[in-house]
Amino acid sequence: MKLGYKQTDVGVIPEDWELGDLHRSMTYAHGKAHEPFVAEWGKYTIVNSKFIATEGAVKKVVTSNFCPAQQGDVLMVLSDLPNGRALAKTYTAGSEASMLAVNQRVVRLRPNPMQCDGSYAGYAINRHPYFLKFDDGVTQTHLLNKHLDEFKFPLPPIKEQRAIAEVLSDVDAEIESLSQRHEKLVAQKQGLSEELLSGRTRLVEPKSKGFKQTDVGMIPEDWEVHELGELCVKSIRYGIVQPGKYDDQGRYMLRGQDYSLAKGWARPSDIFRVSKEVEEKYANARVSQGDLVMTIVGYCGHVELIPDWLDGANLTQTTARISTDRKLVDSEFMKNELRGQRVQKQVDENTKGAAQPGLNCSDVSGFQVVLPPMKEQRAIAEVLSDVDAEIRAVAKLKAKVQAKKEGLMQTLLTGKIRLT
Repeated sequence: MKLGYKQTDVGVIPEDWELGDLHRSMTYAHGKAHEPFVAEWGKYTIVNSKFIATEGAVKKVVTSNFCPAQQGDVLMVLSDLPNGRALAKTYTAGSEASMLAVNQRVVRLRPNPMQCDGSYAGYAINRHPYFLKFDDGVTQTHLLNKHLDEFKFPLPPIKEQRAIAEVLSDVDAEIESLSQRHEKLVAQKQGLSEELLSGRTRLVEPKSKGFKQTDVGMIPEDWEVHELGELCVKSIRYGIVQPGKYDDQGRYMLRGQDYSLAKGWARPSDIFRVSKEVEEKYANARVSQGDLVMTIVGYCGHVELIPDWLDGANLTQTTARISTDRKLVDSEFMKNELRGQRVQKQVDENTKGAAQPGLNCSDVSGFQVVLPPMKEQRAIAEVLSDVDAEIRAVAKLKAKVQAKKEGLMQTLLTGKIRLT
């Protein structure tokens, strides 16, 4: 063992650190039921699992407060669905504490100011593995008093606690700044897309400056409406129904979970590989670079463009291939057209089922899309692609800072790196 460190129930920590618990270093009180008092004119913010899970972004107000918070209190979620992301997540009350009403299934942890700093405790306790081990992945988890009574966490001297909290708070502020920048760019792109895909703003000198009424609304006179299937060189279809076991030598098989609006494509190592024996039976469902794919089960209607490294991949039944004629359609333009309001409205109208929403490929084939002349398609695609690149760059930077925070927490909260 490294000189100056000691073995404890929570691992190796510096010799001058103690083990904190919820009796000496903190006291706890369970929140109260505030739902009957929810009202638009309420002045107290209810602290429930959604409030904490979204770090205060999703909230509602109540007229009464039966469990008020104080600045520095750590508010932690006690109950969550199997494999949920809210269990044991914490929120440290700041200057707004007097207006927070702690709800049932949330515990209020109040630090002893001589022993424990609330900001430090919020970081040290947040989603702690000790609490997460009670989630069996099958039934809803409810953390009980005995779980709180037996919990222990590393507790440096108060000066070092504050120093650790200050460093992590600075990183959180950087992450929040990047989040706001990302949201602003996404909103800008949405507004720009609406302008360009409606023809209200033209990037190419039009043959005609007039507009015409169509089944999908007003569009420029020199633009045309087509059924999506008419523009495809292959039928719109899904792929493999029963993929079998993972085969590390097999072909990529794309699922709806492998691409998202927020993150784009998953990492290659996270994408399923299907055996040659199974895949060859569905060879006519393979995709090529420049094809589009759309989720048709679950969260329906998200669209992505197939990159070069996925050329030749196959699909599952949760994803449909859209292979357009490149002589008529710019793939990047069509990606944005399919993500736009016109087509997403048709997605909503054709999605069937409640427990497991789904789209039929025949319905996707019948979607009405708007097609400008090729030169204008490419101009629109170029502008929107530039904004997408900036959005991805900010998202990548945010992920990098989040990884930096994880590394700092692993070293600062265990005493591997000392700040005092």
